[in-house]
Amino acid sequence: MRQAKEKGTTYPLPRLDALLQHAEFSTLGRWLVERGVEVGELQGVVDGLVAGLSFSVMLILL
Repeated sequence: MRQAKEKGTTYPLPRLDALLQHAEFSTLGRWLVERGVEVGELQGVVDGLVAGLSFSVMLILL
């Protein structure tokens, strides 16, 4: 993120399914499975929140 900021570019947030493939996120993966959370649905919620935040920031900066 720091490099993107220094370059004046955006930082693409990693997708949940990509994060869950890493060992350090295995606990989160198990937690989601135990609660019956569909990763794709959760990704959709995250995408919506990020889009909303991006729009709000744009409005603030105008």
